[in-house]
Amino acid sequence: MIFFRTQFRDPPFRILSLVFLFLQPAFPALAQYNFAHYNVEDGLNARIFRQFAADKYGFIWIATDNGLYRYDGHQFKGYFANPSNKMSLPNNDVSSISFDKKGDLWIGTWGGVAKMESHSGLIRQVPLNFVSGHVLVQSLKVDTKN
Repeated sequence: MIFFRTQFRDPPFRILSLVFLFLQPAFPALAQYNFAHYNVEDGLNARIFRQFAADKYGFIWIATDNGLYRYDGHQFKGYFANPSNKMSLPNNDVSSISFDKKGDLWIGTWGGVAKMESHSGLIRQVPLNFVSGHVLVQSLKVDTKN
């Protein structure tokens, strides 16, 4: 059974808390979550997690303040910026990720946009010719035309 303390003093919140408490045994699936904590030793070296997304292969992608991470259920793989390599992220501060219809991953960073091809895993920086100066991508959305 789950016991918790609520800071809400209003009667509706107390009632909802009690209803949840008494219904919990009727729904055993609610108690079957497993939580794990990951850190640097596990390969996840970031402090801020901005966005999570799952691809069609079951990988979990994580946009962080220190690169892009892929989790396969067992281990993390990090993708990082390399200023001398255009086949890397434009910047390690990843702000947004989004999949297109082909399953390619679009990556918005505080230094530009990149695209990772789903079939090859190659990362290519996308030139933004309409922008001059430093690019700060806060959000990416895929339209109906891909």
